[in-house]
Amino acid sequence: MEGHDAALQLKLVDDCVTSWMRCGIVYIGAVDYAHSPLRRALEGLPQSLKSRWIRAVTLAQQRGLLRNGPPPWLGSFQEPPFDQLLELRRGVDVVGIGMAIAGSLGFAPHEHEQVHDASAIELCRLDCLSASSRIRKADEIREQKKFKRGEKVDTIWAELFRPFVARFSQIALVDRFCLHRLAECAPGESGIERFLGRVDACLGDSAFVSVQVLSTLAKYQSRGDVVKRLRDFVESLPNGRISGLEVQFVDERTFGPVVHYRYARFQSHHCLVLDHGIEILEGHSLKRTHPYSLTCFDDPLRTDEAALRAKAQRCIVYSKPKRDAVSAAPTSPAGPVHPRPAMVSRACLRLGG
Repeated sequence: MEGHDAALQLKLVDDCVTSWMRCGIVYIGAVDYAHSPLRRALEGLPQSLKSRWIRAVTLAQQRGLLRNGPPPWLGSFQEPPFDQLLELRRGVDVVGIGMAIAGSLGFAPHEHEQVHDASAIELCRLDCLSASSRIRKADEIREQKKFKRGEKVDTIWAELFRPFVARFSQIALVDRFCLHRLAECAPGESGIERFLGRVDACLGDSAFVSVQVLSTLAKYQSRGDVVKRLRDFVESLPNGRISGLEVQFVDERTFGPVVHYRYARFQSHHCLVLDHGIEILEGHSLKRTHPYSLTCFDDPLRTDEAALRAKAQRCIVYSKPKRDAVSAAPTSPAGPVHPRPAMVSRACLRLGG
């Protein structure tokens, strides 16, 4: 962010970090942060800027938002024509570049972004990252707030769920009524089953995904019937991407006073709050309007979920045999998802997760 005064540099850093925390994953192009070009770049910053970045990196490491790769990218760019961009074309959509690199690529003074022809990646000036067309599109979806009656479930999955499912390997569903729907829907048609089926079909960064469910039983349901139905369903899925399914049964008298919202949590950071729960995935199109919001897993969500877990009865519904988990691998590279990725300085910021 050369060429700007100190106050503006700090503002631009805050903009980058905000985009990262709201909807991103940074890929550092190294085996770990300690050996990455990102760390070396941060070491040379003024203390005020370095402190801000270090706080962000620390939080990102704790919450799964800082990762090595993607191979074979080594974490930096050399000289034009930047053939290294081709190494990132699977999944990476936005690269943040400095003003000097923008000039060498022929950016006009008024331009802040271009699309790289060979890779279809958007190149955006780092000091204008918040104005990136693709980042703004991601924010629009985040702020949309509802899907209206008649919206196709396939569209909802592609825009709201798939970007997270493809990038995170640990998912928790906190949904007071999702197990009730097993008794009200035909096999395979309830929201929780539709979710698990789509997770199985979604290729991503990780070969396997583990899912936890915190929910209640209806008065006429038995724990054994619920466990059997879910286990049979997961075992029937063709791709075997779900490595584990755990249900934490919560008493209705415990759930009601503590948690009034229903959400899907990805790793320990992103929460997709769903007014009508995972029922949003039932059927082919929505029968009613479904409000939603995207937020971070901070208080009160974090405290309330801990209170539920403290009183829940834990049940392992399905666990993939270790030999399968060790030997299996993704069948093909992850394709592009939406909302899309971005590159920040010498690190890759993947939007949506």
